[in-house]
Amino acid sequence: MPSPVKVSPAPKRRCFTSDLNELNIIEKGKNYAWCKCSESLNQPFCDGSHTKIVAEQKREPLLFKAKQDVEVSLCGCKESDSAPYCNGSHLD
Repeated sequence: MPSPVKVSPAPKRRCFTSDLNELNIIEKGKNYAWCKCSESLNQPFCDGSHTKIVAEQKREPLLFKAKQDVEVSLCGCKESDSAPYCNGSHLD
């Protein structure tokens, strides 16, 4: 397996939702579900918690497939314009 390529710098401080801005290694060809509802206990990934939320407030996960083996910082504050990737929005 090739060495991971860092494509997104780690933010200067962590998102408010805990240790979410640790770097995540995502694997080429693997499908991922990034949590958009903030209720998952497996942040930043979806664990299906959104299914327990009132229909009007439900936010489905963002599904994506890794195009390469890479180490990235996935958004934990849910404010990134580059979701699922962190863009430092939580620093504003």
